[in-house]
Amino acid sequence: MKKIYSIIAIILVIITISVCGCSSTTTIIQQPTNSVNVPSSNSSPIYSQQAVITTITEPSNQVINAQSFEQFPSMGLYVQAGRTLTLSVSADGELDCFIFTANQFSNWENSGYSGTYTKYGLFSIGGIQVTVQNSDTYYAVLFNNAPVNTVEVYKATLAEK
Repeated sequence: MKKIYSIIAIILVIITISVCGCSSTTTIIQQPTNSVNVPSSNSSPIYSQQAVITTITEPSNQVINAQSFEQFPSMGLYVQAGRTLTLSVSADGELDCFIFTANQFSNWENSGYSGTYTKYGLFSIGGIQVTVQNSDTYYAVLFNNAPVNTVEVYKATLAEK
């Protein structure tokens, strides 16, 4: 009889330990990668926004017509002072690439594409980077300043770090 009580006691201890105790929790935090792949000639255009943790992809215009622009993200990206914004572009022709505050973008758009900007670069494959001085909403703008040619954008990424 003592053996049965001993076996029952051991089983109860095992059940209690498995239900209540001796487990541990592991938290895995995965940071996004911030790489830009140079596409092959048959790649589809992709516009994306990368924040600290989340990546949002916006399929937008595949081609930017002459004297036209593409802005993203459509509602802007709020960035706190001290953070870094990086705009990376891969396209089949040169684009005027801007990072604007909301006010700069509005002024630029309303003044016939002249005015101030936070950062500027001219390239088909490359990027620009700026450390934000003032908390604000920011836009990336790709402007095709060519008089007649269209430009196909393979990928454009705005990353915040």
